[in-house]
Amino acid sequence: MDYKHGGNIYELNNKEKIVDFSSNINPLGPPKGLKETIENACDSIEKYPDPNYTDMREKLAKIYSLKKENFVMGNGGIQVIHNTLEFLEFKKALIVVPTFIEYEKALKRFNKDFKYYYLKEENDFILKTDELLASDLSDIDLIILCTPNNPTGAYINKKELIDLVRNLNQLKINILIDEAFIDFLDDQTSMMDQIPKYNNLIITRSLTKFFAVPGLRLGFLVTSNKALVSKINLLRESWSVNVFANQLFFRLFDDDQYIEETKKFIVEEANRLYNLLVDIQGLKVYKPSVNYIFFKSNKNISWKEELLKYNILIRHCNNYVGLNERFFRVAVKTKNQNNLLIKVMNKIMEAFNE
Repeated sequence: MDYKHGGNIYELNNKEKIVDFSSNINPLGPPKGLKETIENACDSIEKYPDPNYTDMREKLAKIYSLKKENFVMGNGGIQVIHNTLEFLEFKKALIVVPTFIEYEKALKRFNKDFKYYYLKEENDFILKTDELLASDLSDIDLIILCTPNNPTGAYINKKELIDLVRNLNQLKINILIDEAFIDFLDDQTSMMDQIPKYNNLIITRSLTKFFAVPGLRLGFLVTSNKALVSKINLLRESWSVNVFANQLFFRLFDDDQYIEETKKFIVEEANRLYNLLVDIQGLKVYKPSVNYIFFKSNKNISWKEELLKYNILIRHCNNYVGLNERFFRVAVKTKNQNNLLIKVMNKIMEAFNE
């Protein structure tokens, strides 16, 4: 299995010229005042961070009307995913695929047993929760699910998701839901409010996608599973979050204007880019829910390689379980950048059809 990022810009010789559509980061960039926040944090670099991140967990507890004991802070969403799969007690996991390859990577890292549940192309890779529950789950005690899903962008209706969690709870099956991109959607779509009701529910979140700060690494885990939280806090690496990310954390949640502008822009621009992609002959384009668009090429065009000739990098999805070399993903970027992508893709398609 190839666990490399399918659009790693650092592998390219001319990376400074590349327009990177492979990375799903907020195209509006980080909030204003970021530099000042980082500079102010320099006053704290001679001190160790609070290993319990009490102030950060208290802030999250207030935002989501939960208890600070429900939260674990991490060096990005990936770290808390690894923490969960290392310290959660389970015998065998079921990964709903195609999805983010980091789950499998973490399971193999900690020698955990797992198998796949394949989403169907004829269903546009949308999970039918009733079909999942009707499948053979006799040897499963953990299900791993990403919603909105990466790379497909498919989002599961919250009512269906609540029913799924409730049924799995009755079956004594844990469920890990990765909500890395949920911030791009309406606030009511998250499963955070279900945490007090179901201790089989574990949610991981990333703050780096929406706020465009992937270089700072910031994420968290939330669950009412006290045993899991205690074990993570006892045994994982100390000081996972540095003082720069800590200070930035408080700056992010207070910028209501930035949050509103981002959501408005993504809804409008994702729909516009989707419609432009649909107009390109030979593509099967999947309706986006967040800031990236998944498509399949019905023609034998290696879109990643062809676009690189024009210094445009997109995500090839051939290393996702359940997908092949015909599938690709593009991020929603600025209007000018998106227009450039469409112009070049039409040019490539015209040349292919000659």
